[in-house]
Amino acid sequence: MTKDKTNLFAGFVPVMTVLILFLSKQLLANGVIEQTWQTVAIIQAAAFLIPTIISCIIGRKLGKKVSLPSKPIGFRQFWFTLIGGISIAFLAFWANFTVINNSGIAEVSGKLSVETAPWYAIFIINALIPAFAEELMFRGAMQSLLSEFGTSVSIITTAVCFSVIHMDISNMAGSFIFGLFCGYLTYSFSSLIPAFFVHLICNSCYLVMDFFIDTYEIFGLVPYFFVTNVFLFLIFGYFAFVTLEKLIEKGKVQKFIKSKPGNYIMTTLGSPGVVVMLLITIMSIAYNI
Repeated sequence: MTKDKTNLFAGFVPVMTVLILFLSKQLLANGVIEQTWQTVAIIQAAAFLIPTIISCIIGRKLGKKVSLPSKPIGFRQFWFTLIGGISIAFLAFWANFTVINNSGIAEVSGKLSVETAPWYAIFIINALIPAFAEELMFRGAMQSLLSEFGTSVSIITTAVCFSVIHMDISNMAGSFIFGLFCGYLTYSFSSLIPAFFVHLICNSCYLVMDFFIDTYEIFGLVPYFFVTNVFLFLIFGYFAFVTLEKLIEKGKVQKFIKSKPGNYIMTTLGSPGVVVMLLITIMSIAYNI
């Protein structure tokens, strides 16, 4: 019974974030709140930190302590996080580009933004705050709540919700891949620190890649840019796998807790919160809310 309640509540964690963001967008659109980069930054942080705090409180009442793992990591673990994070950033970017290029879907993003913001504000809004706040909520609170259903179930379900919450078809494939990697890091090393770091790397890479594409698109260099992207993914990915192999040999990677086949359905389509999250995303994309 407790597991059912935990699953029910965990599915509504990202829904809380969507509701906060939706309400904030309405307040900004109606002029109740002035849309500056500072207010957008506060809203983004609150949208993820408030559900995280609520998760910790309600999780405890349900008899499920929500752990926000912060175990220190060693040099080899940090090295794997660094090169693995760079590799995943290239792979996620390539996956998103492939979806856009083959489907003809234009970018439709539901995220808040400020058009005329200085470079450091763009970095704070699009890289720093998401790296900290999103990881606390998804890999910290939500993945922790779902951990009793099995390791792979908790990682995959959290990655699905992390992907759809972006409400951007052009970014869902990359976000899902990235979410899987951050979930794996958090569980394997019993720490959110690697996920924070990787998220910051990935977001920063996106900002840099967007800059290069916008700058050099007129010269027809974009196809060569993406070929280079795939090549760099393979290079960094190779060294990441070699490092991971050594970590596994030395027993530095935590083993997975087996998931029952039925848990995959129960924690995704069997969770009303996850279903609501999927429906909200579909409606948001369809009607450009």
